[in-house]
Amino acid sequence: MLHAQNALIINEKNGTLTSIPLKDIIKLTFIEKKMFVDKSDGTTNSTTLGNIKLLCFDEATKIDQKKINLPERLILFPNPVTERLTINFQSFENNTLLIDFIDLQGKVVYSNAEIHTAGIHQFQVNAFYLSKGIYICRLNNGKTIKTIKFIKN
Repeated sequence: MLHAQNALIINEKNGTLTSIPLKDIIKLTFIEKKMFVDKSDGTTNSTTLGNIKLLCFDEATKIDQKKINLPERLILFPNPVTERLTINFQSFENNTLLIDFIDLQGKVVYSNAEIHTAGIHQFQVNAFYLSKGIYICRLNNGKTIKTIKFIKN
């Protein structure tokens, strides 16, 4: 499947939305609770991590995902997580979605089946009980599986 991202999107808690074309980004650095974006024009954008509501890359081109029934724009935040993990995704049809968290040893440490209608969905999962480490969040609608990594601090 062809995917191409063309911009870094920074959505801050105060409502500020910043879009930076990837072709303009030289380096992305996280230092002392701040994110720095060094750009090709010599400027640097700085954002305090605590002010970020959502950080993602937008998709410039993609195959028609409705035809192949993939959850689109799977987003987890905050990442790393300490207590509550928010999961955002879009479903193109009514279906049952199985959500699993898998540790690096391949063990399913969380599993939940939810019925969803077509549309954009957001739900929260209590991640407090998870041990510190790296996990895979797997969404399975019975036809397609989508995964994304997250870190538990």
